[in-house]
Amino acid sequence: MSLLTGVLISTLLLFIVLLGATQEAETQAASTADDTAERPSFPVPDDGEYAPGQIIVELEEEATQADLAAINERNDASTEENLPRSDVNVVDLPDDLSVSEAVRRYEASPDVDYAEPDFLLQPAQTVSPSDPYYPRLYGLNNTGQSGGTPDPGVPPQGASPP
Repeated sequence: MSLLTGVLISTLLLFIVLLGATQEAETQAASTADDTAERPSFPVPDDGEYAPGQIIVELEEEATQADLAAINERNDASTEENLPRSDVNVVDLPDDLSVSEAVRRYEASPDVDYAEPDFLLQPAQTVSPSDPYYPRLYGLNNTGQSGGTPDPGVPPQGASPP
């Protein structure tokens, strides 16, 4: 009976220690999430790698397009595009409002989840891939090898690999 009691007490102590460690980890994760909520979501880069004169704005769940229109009116801006099935909008800025100032103003609004520059995307690779089997993928690098027009990216119908 004493062996069984010792095993039960050891199991209980182990459970209590693991439970305490789990609660500590959850508390640390919650405090980290709160810390990031205070920082701007997207600092504006200085290198100009974003479209001048416009920003991307996502509204809070409970905010409406009327709320965005009110913010736009205060900033002399306009909504260029409301992306369907989302709360994301492209906002055109007036000439006298910089992108960095607009991001700051829009993120200060309680109706805005985030505002960010309209970053320009560049291809990650501009030279031929390093995949050794790339030449076998004739349809991805159309040089007109099967009688088609070079570079449309799709071989002509009925074309076979070289």
